[in-house]
Amino acid sequence: MYKLLNGLFGLILLCGSIHGQEELLVIGRTTGEITIDNKRLNVFGFTNTLSGQVTLPGVKLEANVGDSMVIDFWNISQGDPHIISINGIDMERVDDEVPNTEPVYHMDHAYYHINTDKPGSYLYYNPFNYPFNVQAGMFGVMIINPSDNTMNDEANISDNIWCSFEVDTLWHKAEILEKEKGVDGKFSMTYNPQYFLINSLPIHEIEVNGLEGEDVVILRLLNAGQYINEIIFPDQFDVKQLYENKEVSFNTDGYNKVILNSMESIDLKIEHHDHNNNDLKIQYNFINPDSQKIEFTDLIKWNE
Repeated sequence: MYKLLNGLFGLILLCGSIHGQEELLVIGRTTGEITIDNKRLNVFGFTNTLSGQVTLPGVKLEANVGDSMVIDFWNISQGDPHIISINGIDMERVDDEVPNTEPVYHMDHAYYHINTDKPGSYLYYNPFNYPFNVQAGMFGVMIINPSDNTMNDEANISDNIWCSFEVDTLWHKAEILEKEKGVDGKFSMTYNPQYFLINSLPIHEIEVNGLEGEDVVILRLLNAGQYINEIIFPDQFDVKQLYENKEVSFNTDGYNKVILNSMESIDLKIEHHDHNNNDLKIQYNFINPDSQKIEFTDLIKWNE
């Protein structure tokens, strides 16, 4: 079991409407801890209160298609500068003369306008020295809901977010996290993860929320790790891609399989009518992108 400890990790608050825009305050921190198998890991990241517990992924951000939203990113962490990016979403600094990649240093602010035209689930993260800051914990989920709320018209729907990632404990040693790395180039270090997780839990401990009496499940899959995810669904499931605005590998020819590369995401609509079968499982494979071999596999039981 994975115990989440208190830590100052970041702050994301909805600050209200300013000049017709919803503004999100995001405070980045580099102090936090989680415990895995009785081992404490130092982590970076974002949360929704200064005194809140560390969670990986970070606090969920949510908007509707067409919303005018601005992220006010305030970096109160010392050491290397940080920025915010959302994979698959166009962002612009409110000050047009400043590029998105302009570093945000200690105690400085940066204001980003978010394009909310495309519904779906996305990863927000700190891309500097990729993949170091993401492995350290600076990632979270943003959901853009369709403006027509068509899914709300269907009865018996449950909504699930599965954000996968790996952990190499060597990357979380204090001497690695505290060493300043600048903002140029990529972080280079051997990656040999010992833990493979979804929402900070072992794969087999994941549950599908709200299945009792449900006919439709929305499953939001996001890969915040460095390995490739291969997710295989039982043949008894009718799996459809909810939004067609993402280019990911999705195969329904003979069996239901999704391939997610690092930092990719997909939203699925799943219908399951074989309620007499209580032994249905989803297979999750983690594939090393260099060797193309499965390094870890586990099963998620589809509980009725």
